[in-house]
Amino acid sequence: MTPLVSVIVPVYGNASTLRELAARIARALTDYELVFVNDASPDDSAEVLATLDACVVTHERNRGQNTAVLTGFAHARGATLVVLDADLQDPPETIPELLRRKAENGAAIAFASRIGDYASGGRMFTSRLYKRILTRLAFVPQGAGLFVALDRDVAMRVAAMAPVPSIVAALGLLRVKTIAVPVARATREGSAYSGFARLRLAFRTLAWVLSHR
Repeated sequence: MTPLVSVIVPVYGNASTLRELAARIARALTDYELVFVNDASPDDSAEVLATLDACVVTHERNRGQNTAVLTGFAHARGATLVVLDADLQDPPETIPELLRRKAENGAAIAFASRIGDYASGGRMFTSRLYKRILTRLAFVPQGAGLFVALDRDVAMRVAAMAPVPSIVAALGLLRVKTIAVPVARATREGSAYSGFARLRLAFRTLAWVLSHR
């Protein structure tokens, strides 16, 4: 039977959180499937994923979070897709609320609008500045990130735009009905992205958005 919801999780360096994430998703949802995309994770993520009841897709080389999500889109079977990080910053317990609000508003996309101070002061400042610019250029809600519920056909439209530097920006450019649901993020000490990598991705994304408006 085709699941109603496909939960897509890009994985890179998340061996320590995968079992807890899968268990918390199982408590939050009933008719769903899990799609993990192992983006050539350098730790023991592959071994952990092999023990979980999930669809696991593996990249032979690291291709980045956004490409991993596109891979997840290609393998998901649900009518509605949900994307969230594997590091437990995005609380899976709020997935039902995203789905409920999405349905109530007849929206094609429901972003979790991330609230709270979930990173260092410097990173929070640069992240909010970037997202403020992205909100103006790509028509996405303030605070939107890759914790999102979306219709399958919307995901396929984004996949047709590949390669894309930012799934969030690509979703905004579609100009479909979108809502934002405030969700508090958990804090995290480190990040898979260095400050330079984040800055480079931000400039590449903004340039891409300007070329596609």
